[in-house]
Amino acid sequence: MAAARVWVTWETRCSELTYQGSSAEKDKVSPGMLAMATIESHYFINHSFFSPNQLLENMDIISSIPAILVHGRYDTICPLQNAWQLHHAWKGSILNIIPATGHSAFEAGNIDALVKASDYFSSFLAVNR
Repeated sequence: MAAARVWVTWETRCSELTYQGSSAEKDKVSPGMLAMATIESHYFINHSFFSPNQLLENMDIISSIPAILVHGRYDTICPLQNAWQLHHAWKGSILNIIPATGHSAFEAGNIDALVKASDYFSSFLAVNR
């Protein structure tokens, strides 16, 4: 649990553009920390179950699926160049670069963009049933 807590703390600090400060709830050791550390390390050990460039090289398989790519402008975990390359390979995708955010889906700008993307697809699916 101590290692999981350190892992999650490191991940959170890298994910957020601005450190939101320590709170008792954030710093509390929880089973969720162990789950997150275990799942992430499993994916890292297995290279996320992708070979290098697998997604880009097989874009034709998913190119007809509509997509909104939400990416924090200051994401230090997933470089913006990767999102840019994916967007250009994925014809019809929308790349939404969110200013003043990092990687975390829990930053206000990213939350707003993800909710708007979800609302868009909800409406899209309702119309295209």
